[in-house]
Amino acid sequence: MTINIPNTRKISGLVVCPSSLDKKLIKNLRVINDDKSEKITSKKKIIKKPWGFEYPCYQNKYLDIWQFHLYPQSSTSFHCHPNKDALKIVLEGKITFETVKGKEILSAGDTRLVKAFTLHKTFNNDKEIARVLEIESPPDKRNLIRVNDFYGRQKLPYIFEPLESSLAKDILVNSFFRENNRKISENFEIFQLTSAKPIYTKNIVAEEILGLRLKKNTENILLKNLPLEFSGKTRRFLLVLDGILMIKDQKRSLKMLPGDCCSVSDIKHLNVLSGKTDTLIW
Repeated sequence: MTINIPNTRKISGLVVCPSSLDKKLIKNLRVINDDKSEKITSKKKIIKKPWGFEYPCYQNKYLDIWQFHLYPQSSTSFHCHPNKDALKIVLEGKITFETVKGKEILSAGDTRLVKAFTLHKTFNNDKEIARVLEIESPPDKRNLIRVNDFYGRQKLPYIFEPLESSLAKDILVNSFFRENNRKISENFEIFQLTSAKPIYTKNIVAEEILGLRLKKNTENILLKNLPLEFSGKTRRFLLVLDGILMIKDQKRSLKMLPGDCCSVSDIKHLNVLSGKTDTLIW
């Protein structure tokens, strides 16, 4: 599976694709898999990184969602994922997002879809921790090639080293692991993925990302009839996590599978084809 955003011409710079330079830089490199390392699947563990930490928020066979916290004056490696796409949503703070084409500053609420084989790096040059949500498809943390790294990990695979601290306990209590489901009707409910803000951060925060869980064979859900926090004017995108959706926009009907994303402004109503469908909206 991949992550797809149609009609990207409306939103300049949203999708970042690999160039000939990307392919040249990684031509003689390869993915290093460590068969002895632990594969995390739906486990509530916080993974220690030299630049901060990250943890899984939502996982299924199509994609997984991780939140990573980047310490001030820290940077991820300059890396790519040969066989998966990564949709990044800045939740809090400001980051410098770098590719072979240059650098740009992203703030809370900004989104970039990084396609497979695209080299990229995230740097936090602020004084506070930055939080970024990353949706990866297909789910495989070990699908990784590093070109360079501040911490000497160029030849190392992804390392599953749990973070053990009081900070980790606070995150487990006040993070994505707490899904506050709110039943709206027999056919759908809302689950809040960012239900609590960590106590140690004080940056500008993006509007809360919400999930919509559709059940049974729901038909003709009008977006304008959903609760205001879901269908508010500031919402820009909807992403299918699981199941199948039929989206009716201004001109046609679209069949959406896991990883497909659309603009909220184009949606007239939703039709559910599967018994259960999870979506995100932000």
